Amino acid sequence: MRTTLNIDKELLDSVLEATGEKSKSKAVSTALSDYLRHKKNVAELRAIAGNVGIVDNLKELEALELEDLEQLQW
Repeated sequence: MRTTLNIDKELLDSVLEATGEKSKSKAVSTALSDYLRHKKNVAELRAIAGNVGIVDNLKELEALELEDLEQLQW
């Protein structure tokens, strides 16, 4: 669909660079698609917020790593 838009030149140049597209139309389409996908992903993450159990086992993993290093030294 052909549409006339007033877009800041620097913004459009940044979109062209960020998307890697050659044409302005493809760059804008890609940017819009990426934006909508991002919004959907954020909404999905918000929907599961508080429903995901996260276990902080950093100390346990560090201890296992140290054990592995000690075994390699023998």
